[in-house]
Amino acid sequence: MLSLSVLQQILAATGNYTGEGINHDNQRFNAQFSIEPLLGGIAACLRFKATGHDGLIYHEEISTIATATDGKLSLYNLNSNLPGMTAHVFTKRQAELGAKEGFVFNHNDIDDRSVFREEICLSLYSNADLGYRYSWGMPGGEFGFRSSVRLKPAAPV
Repeated sequence: MLSLSVLQQILAATGNYTGEGINHDNQRFNAQFSIEPLLGGIAACLRFKATGHDGLIYHEEISTIATATDGKLSLYNLNSNLPGMTAHVFTKRQAELGAKEGFVFNHNDIDDRSVFREEICLSLYSNADLGYRYSWGMPGGEFGFRSSVRLKPAAPV
């Protein structure tokens, strides 16, 4: 029941968004982001692209948020920075500063320094903005905040 509520809240933000963020190398980027329902709303598709001010694509991803067969809400992420698809399980609600709601998805235990671990947080703001934040740690390395973007609804074309 909890996962349906979270998915419904995410789908309520269906649309296209743009913004400016900063990545783990302290580089500013322009972002394009979208949320769209899949298969009549049983899942959500997220698309994200971060492009440097020089036109270089820093990061591109497509994710699906859906309830897995084990009943857990998960975010399945395929992106240009990792060699394959990663599953992130919904772990908690945690609103970023100023946000009305936030949803945190984790790949592996963030305290397990023996593996790559990652956290993705999608935040919803009262003014219809979105926040998208990545934290991660390499095996043997520190886990920490790496990149984020604040997005506004894109103007209709």
